[in-house]
Amino acid sequence: MEYWVNVILLFFIYGFAGWCMEVILKYRQYHRFINRGFLTGPLLPIYGGGAVLITAIIGKLTSIESGFVMTFALSFVICGAVEYLTSLILEKIFHARWWDYSQKPMNLHGRVWIGNLILFGLAGVVIIHLINPALLYPFLGSFSLRVREAVLSFLLLVFAADCVISFFVLK
Repeated sequence: MEYWVNVILLFFIYGFAGWCMEVILKYRQYHRFINRGFLTGPLLPIYGGGAVLITAIIGKLTSIESGFVMTFALSFVICGAVEYLTSLILEKIFHARWWDYSQKPMNLHGRVWIGNLILFGLAGVVIIHLINPALLYPFLGSFSLRVREAVLSFLLLVFAADCVISFFVLK
């Protein structure tokens, strides 16, 4: 149970961090606030999901090989697949595109672009080899399981409400 509590908390932590990063980048580009997600709240599930997937998959490989090159390659592929599928699903459900890389070289149907894939690979190395072991795991471990469960319950409730509201607003 504790494993799943921590994994889902990672989803929220990285989803929030991704939202902050995207908002800052767009603020610098357009000099105004732009909410980069399809949710109304400060969370990008694609970032949280990608980080959780690479954490879970690469975490299972520690006995085999989880060096920097393997981490980079797996993060590149996993996060690229997440970005492609997310783009496809959002377009099918809402008939809109949240991003389009069609004008960039080396893109796949405008859904993924080599530049971002390289950044995903590098981010995976930083997440797996630096942030998770040095910062995140010790931080989460400093709270009791009961506190983590309470925080997670609250976050899941807010997330569910945000998903329902956002779905109806977008439809």
